[in-house]
Amino acid sequence: MFRSWSALLISVIVLPQLRAEDRIRSFHSELAVQRSGDLMVTETIEVWVEGGDTIERGILRDIPLRRETPSGGWETVDLNVLSVKRGGKGEHYVREHLKGGVRLRIGKKNKLLGKKAIHTYEITYLVREPFYLEKEREVLYWNVNGTEWEFPADKVSATIRLPEGIEGTKIWGYTGKLGEQGEDYRGELMAAGASIEATRKFNARENLSLVLEWPPGLLGPQAYEEERVLSAHSAIKVENSGGVLVTERIEARLEGALMRALPRRYDTRWGLKRKRSLEVLGLTLNGEKVPHEIRGNVLKTERTVKWGVHTYEIQYRMGRSLGPREDRDVLRWKLTRDYRWSGPVWAGNLPVDELSATVSLPENIEGTLGPVPAGTRAEMTSEGAEVSVLDSSSPIFEVRWPPGLLDATAYDEDSFLEAHPWMVFGIVILVGALIYYLIAWVAVGRDPKKGVIIPQFAPPVGYSPGAVRYLDRMKYDETCMAAGVLGLAAKGVVTIKESGGSYTVRARSQAPPLPSGGPPPLPPTLTPEERILKDALVGRGELALEDENWKEIRHAR
Repeated sequence: MFRSWSALLISVIVLPQLRAEDRIRSFHSELAVQRSGDLMVTETIEVWVEGGDTIERGILRDIPLRRETPSGGWETVDLNVLSVKRGGKGEHYVREHLKGGVRLRIGKKNKLLGKKAIHTYEITYLVREPFYLEKEREVLYWNVNGTEWEFPADKVSATIRLPEGIEGTKIWGYTGKLGEQGEDYRGELMAAGASIEATRKFNARENLSLVLEWPPGLLGPQAYEEERVLSAHSAIKVENSGGVLVTERIEARLEGALMRALPRRYDTRWGLKRKRSLEVLGLTLNGEKVPHEIRGNVLKTERTVKWGVHTYEIQYRMGRSLGPREDRDVLRWKLTRDYRWSGPVWAGNLPVDELSATVSLPENIEGTLGPVPAGTRAEMTSEGAEVSVLDSSSPIFEVRWPPGLLDATAYDEDSFLEAHPWMVFGIVILVGALIYYLIAWVAVGRDPKKGVIIPQFAPPVGYSPGAVRYLDRMKYDETCMAAGVLGLAAKGVVTIKESGGSYTVRARSQAPPLPSGGPPPLPPTLTPEERILKDALVGRGELALEDENWKEIRHAR
């Protein structure tokens, strides 16, 4: 009987202590498939903090984002963290890059979590287009909890919600460590999607991966098309002033705002590089004039658009864009692909399908083409030239014509002041400062002529030895008082006696006799600070410089 009760007591008290450790009590992921082709993920992670060194200030959530492409390569999808909470309140986190994924370091370095307690984290993020869109099916492969947890998990599960009108056809998955294909799970298709959960507890670095299939072609058009510029055409008009008027017509498929890095022209004179003027005259969106902002040479539309194909028209003027030479005038132009987009969540570069340009010359000027780059088709027309790009390059082309046919202002060179006014202003300020400091130095800054150096055996008139020490160091220290006491002794006001390593300062009742040789004594007149030191230190009596008299010594200082 006693043995039975002992065994029961051990099982109730000892065994739970052996199992007590930091662990995941439950990990549940809500996956919402978006019609745009994105995946909204909300993870609810309930952890038990026992008080060991595994979970102290927070958790690390490593999210794998690398996937195999249909062609057999690898790519990394984008992720945007929307919120991180603990106990329903916002929690500090830092995003770190990992090879093939991202790490969320959740918690603060200087804040420890409560021990022997449950902490619930909620992480919400959006993953851009993680699906495999195949001809026969569309598939979501998803690693629910990851394989990098250093502690066990009691329960792992996930729920997948499909857009309205889409029903899943198959749900399956894997369990175990990275590369293993265990079947310790239970999956179920539902009207709104599917659910899956592990049927056992996980050890460290074990995970649940799911695969959900549904019929193809049922998501929105944004899921099957990418943001891109379908065509970009530049109409370049050479003006008699030497500048160019450019009208760009851009057809782009996107959602959000378009950004365009406009070309800039530079010239170099006197060894200095200068930007030519750039003036944006207007921007239209689908035929309607819209506001814009420009920073440097980057133009951004202030009006956002919904997903679809939109037509933008940008008109701008660039000053003095020609390269006049002795035997010809030249327009050198680079067709660039500097287009970007900024959407509600995502942003990035826009690939360009078609890139072309036309050049219009002033009336009665006939031009010729310079060397045509590879991958480019160019020909002269009655008005100028037409250029089309046949590959993905950004070529530079030239249109030439006889010199001197434009207005005289096109060939006038700016003076140095006109070209670099701020540099001229800086030079004037610098020269003016140098002249000012030179005059000031000549007037009052030169040192006096050096004379004969004669050693002085006494402080300057009106200064005590302690004051000279203070001026020399520009601060008060212990030696200032020592110099002051020695100065009093040198003036015959006090005597200093040494006995057994102890010094005693006594006030003199009369002046000492004059020495027979050596330097003369200091003048007997005391300075104000010397009188204060004498009265505070000895008055008319004496004082031993010992620790027991520390109050009087401190007062004298």
